[in-house]
Amino acid sequence: QLAYERVVEINPAAPEGHANLGRVLLARGNAGAAAKSIGKGVAVAPTNPHLHHELGIALKAAGKDRDAKRCFLTAVRLQPDMAQSFYQLGEILAGNIFTEDKDIPRALTMYERAIRTDPSLAEAYMSLGMLHWGQGRLELARTLLTKGLKVRPFAEGAANLGIVLSDLGRYEEAIGAYQQAMELNPRLAEAPKCLGDTYKSLNRYTEAIKMYKKALAIRPEYYEALNDLIHALQHTCAWDEWERRLKVLSGALSQELATGGQPLFVKPFHALVYPLNVQHMLLVAQSYAARATRLVRSFHPTPLPTVSALASKNRLRVGWVSSN
Repeated sequence: QLAYERVVEINPAAPEGHANLGRVLLARGNAGAAAKSIGKGVAVAPTNPHLHHELGIALKAAGKDRDAKRCFLTAVRLQPDMAQSFYQLGEILAGNIFTEDKDIPRALTMYERAIRTDPSLAEAYMSLGMLHWGQGRLELARTLLTKGLKVRPFAEGAANLGIVLSDLGRYEEAIGAYQQAMELNPRLAEAPKCLGDTYKSLNRYTEAIKMYKKALAIRPEYYEALNDLIHALQHTCAWDEWERRLKVLSGALSQELATGGQPLFVKPFHALVYPLNVQHMLLVAQSYAARATRLVRSFHPTPLPTVSALASKNRLRVGWVSSN
């Protein structure tokens, strides 16, 4: 870092010097300073698409998605074959489970553009596949994830393929995919956790409990794995450990309640069979309701009409659709 600081001091008109300093700062976790440094490089060379892309990466890491989005759009305008910029645009538009203004249709388009521009971009196949999985297109999701893993085997892709295969009822193949993910990255806690889910679906509770504990050994505050472990312990009547683990889970819910969080690590149906207090049960329900609202908005950014006039003789029929 000191060397690059000296470089930009000697020659502030060298854009690559600012970019190199920004890369070092980003690698050290200082995304804000990295964005500021790379921004100076962009000011010196405003027609360099790679600098706009790197500035977008730094801004995204700093949590400034809207500014990052503008940088990636500038990058693809300057150089239409910037596959990584299309991919990053897809990531921003797809968001995560807490993103309020995600746009799934446009995210699909960006991932598709990234793959057309660079068919070797394995991450784009994974992200596109998981968006289709979220919309129930399981076979298409499986095809895309398989293609991505052929391009480059990586742990996250293998774990996601396991999720899709499990939802397709192809459990033995799913188990193989999770095992591949654990071989590729033994520190990926999601792989043993999801393998535990598949074992639980097969009523193989002893193996499921082992996998949930493995996930928690990797990441002790992985509360979704803790929740599923408690559920498995309840099925096997391991009450002593069940009680001890439930206290930890209840403590995590209390912390979320106190800080205004929207926890999704306890599933609504699990909340109905755990002896949670009313406040915790309501928190789980509200959190999943908020998640459902965000998901609807991602497909329908324009609010749907929710008010209609009723004549005095008309009746309003209220229906409820269960997720299962």
